[in-house]
Amino acid sequence: SEDEYIEEEPQSDEDEALKEDSDCLENDVLDEEEEDDASYCTESSFRSQSTHASTPGKKKVRAPRPRTPILEDKEIPSLELPDTSEDLLVPNEELLNATSIYEVLRNFSTVLRLSPFRFEDFCAALVGQEQSTLIAETHISLLKAILREEDSSNTTFGPADLKDSVNSTLYFIDGMTWPEVLRAYCESDREYHHVLPYQEVDEYPYGPLESKIKVLQFLVDQFLTTNIAREELMSDGSMQYDDHCRVCHRLGDLLCCETCSAVYHLECVKPPLEEVPEDEWQCEICVAHKVPGVTDCVTEAQKNRPYIRQEPIGYDRHQRKYWFLNRRIIVEEDGEHKKKKIWYYSTKAQLEELMDCLDKEYWETDLHATLEEMKEEVHAHMAITEDLTNKARGNSKAYLTAVNGTDLILSSHQKNRDKFEVEAKRRAEEAKQEVETASVKTAEDTGEVTSQPDNRDHKETEPKEDVSSQGKSGVYPQFMFSLMCQSSPARSDGESSRLSFLKRDLTVNLNNLFKLGQEGKYRVYHNQYSTNVLALNKHQHREDHDKRRHLSHKFSLTTASEFKWNGSIYGSRNLTVSTLRLTIIQLETNVPAPFMHPNWASHRYNLHQVPMNLLGRC
Repeated sequence: SEDEYIEEEPQSDEDEALKEDSDCLENDVLDEEEEDDASYCTESSFRSQSTHASTPGKKKVRAPRPRTPILEDKEIPSLELPDTSEDLLVPNEELLNATSIYEVLRNFSTVLRLSPFRFEDFCAALVGQEQSTLIAETHISLLKAILREEDSSNTTFGPADLKDSVNSTLYFIDGMTWPEVLRAYCESDREYHHVLPYQEVDEYPYGPLESKIKVLQFLVDQFLTTNIAREELMSDGSMQYDDHCRVCHRLGDLLCCETCSAVYHLECVKPPLEEVPEDEWQCEICVAHKVPGVTDCVTEAQKNRPYIRQEPIGYDRHQRKYWFLNRRIIVEEDGEHKKKKIWYYSTKAQLEELMDCLDKEYWETDLHATLEEMKEEVHAHMAITEDLTNKARGNSKAYLTAVNGTDLILSSHQKNRDKFEVEAKRRAEEAKQEVETASVKTAEDTGEVTSQPDNRDHKETEPKEDVSSQGKSGVYPQFMFSLMCQSSPARSDGESSRLSFLKRDLTVNLNNLFKLGQEGKYRVYHNQYSTNVLALNKHQHREDHDKRRHLSHKFSLTTASEFKWNGSIYGSRNLTVSTLRLTIIQLETNVPAPFMHPNWASHRYNLHQVPMNLLGRC
């Protein structure tokens, strides 16, 4: 009807334009949210990934990002940060690069089939000029994950008639051959050729730290583009248990592990169980994966919400980013240049010194409040670092112990100086008041002498007594105050000189102090996925069996023909060359004479010496 019909008011051109702009903004926000759900990190942004989840079925929510600092048009006072810790074996400028690699390896350890390890051991392996178990297993796990993705997408690395030969190279990858497999993979595509120069320096992996970081960053980037990594990022975090027992690969009533997807029959567990445990139960693989400093140092942010990458905990007045990673507070210089200045702090004393430098009233209000809020958690993680260091150092003096001693002297010196300044100010105020009181009293006594001339002899003694009392109450405190002030610089200079001597002595003897990672655990690292058959489920074993069966049509894969290296495959360069030399000699010995060339006996010596000389030059 006409009464119900309400005519809309005509809108002006400005109102229509505003409405269109608001609609566009809403659409942009929706598009960003949709894209954000499906995004994953690349080389420039994969600071840290996490796949922990506690609320399955819910949409992923990222950790709250700290407020971006506002640039103010005023002079900013300089903020000098305390000296960085040096308890890690990698240089500071490579710390965040090493951390970015480690975070991917740690958070994707299940899909990479790589057992967890401490960050300090990873740093020691990167710095070491040797072939270590940790470095080899890390590269092999990344390569196998990438090659599985290539295989699922039907990518071939050679002509059809050479496919089996190429696959055999990939299948037989081990601690000795993985550098050559890695080089062949990088040579397979022009897009990967930029990594080859880093592998040609000093026969990778014996090259410098920078080469290892560049190669590992490339492999991590390649892994993050695979479907298996994407599925892990997009998963809701719910546990998908296996259908078959890990031991016998059969169905039935199965006991579920609390922390992984493995299931077992009660009789298949070691030791066998008669009934289902009332408490939480973990399989032997998860028990072996309980590494101190890793599994007990998951941050509250990672426990409470599944998110893709780490976010900085705050910024200071110079837009420096503050991170909480690997049981340490890390400060990253602002800018896009490669060689950024990095600070990190590993102990409680260093954290206190850092927080004392911040301006909690104005410039670093939010940052200081965040550090105060998470202080208890940070202290707990730092205590674990100190405990691990003390257990591993043996009879050696630890770097963290020396740093803590220096910090305690600094703190004690600062507290004593502050206490002395307060006491000196109090004494100065008392002396000033006593002088004023004595002056007033002297003036009153002089007035009495003038008004009573008859008692002059008696009153003449009182000013002397007043002067004496003035000397006791006024001059003496001033003298003591000046004496204490004169002694203060000497005392302060003495403590400062002793402190500087300790710092200088600490710097000189830095190489002699123990740092976590130097105990060499990276050399005896065991990857459960490579050594324990229970780490893989039935379907994963079936995949490996199918590959082996396919290759067995052209290659002898029986136990009798199994190839073994004649020596250790891990260790120094000389040890590796020795193993290669002995293996070649053994291979030549095992080949029957009828299969040799008729002139082999006459040329054996020359042909034998050439490869030996070439190997000797390595």
